[in-house]
Amino acid sequence: MISRDDDEPVADDPSRDAEAVDETPDAADPKQQARTRQRKKHVEDQRAKFWRDTLASPIARLVLWEVFRDAGLFETKFACTPAGFPQSEATWFYLGQKMWLIGSIERC
Repeated sequence: MISRDDDEPVADDPSRDAEAVDETPDAADPKQQARTRQRKKHVEDQRAKFWRDTLASPIARLVLWEVFRDAGLFETKFACTPAGFPQSEATWFYLGQKMWLIGSIERC
């Protein structure tokens, strides 16, 4: 059960930053701009390290390959009705799912 206290921030939680994550930096303040660039670079470095460490493992590569295969990344689906007539809306839907997956992979 959720209590009212669950929505209140925890003051002693070191995993939370003091600043909001999506705070817009002041374009006129060089310190804020530098801090924003440094934070972005840190996140990119962490992401690269994660993938480097993950892909170093043969079992991790196998699991990722299976996820991509099961998600339909390597196939093209053309939908049709039970009568065999092409259904273009579903075909576009499948293409959208595939493009979303490709976009997600590229962002990693």
